[in-house]
Amino acid sequence: MDATKIKIGTKEYTPVAVDLGNSRIKFLLRNRYESIKYDDSWLMAVTDFLAPFSNSQLLLAYSSVNQYRLAEFLKLKAINSNIKFIDIAPIMDLQTEMKFDRIKGIGIDRKLGMYGAGLYFAPPLITIDCGTAVTINVLNGEAECSGGVIFAGIDTQMRALSSHTSNLDETEMFCLHSPIGQNTEDALRSGIIYSVTGGIKEIVDRINRFEFEGHKPPIILTGGSSQLLMPAFKDWNIKFWRKKHLILRAIISLLERHSDKIEL
Repeated sequence: MDATKIKIGTKEYTPVAVDLGNSRIKFLLRNRYESIKYDDSWLMAVTDFLAPFSNSQLLLAYSSVNQYRLAEFLKLKAINSNIKFIDIAPIMDLQTEMKFDRIKGIGIDRKLGMYGAGLYFAPPLITIDCGTAVTINVLNGEAECSGGVIFAGIDTQMRALSSHTSNLDETEMFCLHSPIGQNTEDALRSGIIYSVTGGIKEIVDRINRFEFEGHKPPIILTGGSSQLLMPAFKDWNIKFWRKKHLILRAIISLLERHSDKIEL
């Protein structure tokens, strides 16, 4: 069988991981990554992305934290006969490597992030997903999720300030050499970036003391804003790794490991 395909029943499919986030939809197809911002033409952009594979049998396995966008996305079923759609959440429930029983209402994105981190590191571990929200998630030494923390990410803070504060416009984000802004835009950049990174450092420090008695498990950063934050972490005294597309890679892994249990 083609290494880029999985077999379900008697048919072979090219797996496509899809993550419908709050602000973007992301794809991973044969190691090709695509991120599409939701706007008036986002569904057309999705169609254009999938068009080169019109002669392939595609299996789109999706994770979603955005039910409105998911409903729009699933309309593509009607116009793409070569594509099968499947929700990854029930397949996530088939895995036995990690336990999430202690936590109520935990989102599929957080579960997949921890599962994706587990492809690289054995527990215990901490994942930090930097997107619309920053989620910090804890997996203990028994591969059991202990819980986590959620707070507003960089883009969310910027939108909140620009929409609720007079004379403050949205500003392109990048990490400054100095934490002190010499103008309004730089003051915004510094305030948002260092408040996020400072919050992450403080929370991780408290988690290590409370959950791990001072020991420091691997820290895995992921998410669209993680690269932007890297310069502000250069003086962090904790070793961490940045891994791209953890959720998408987790979806592909789950499809491969449980293809014999999938029904389409």
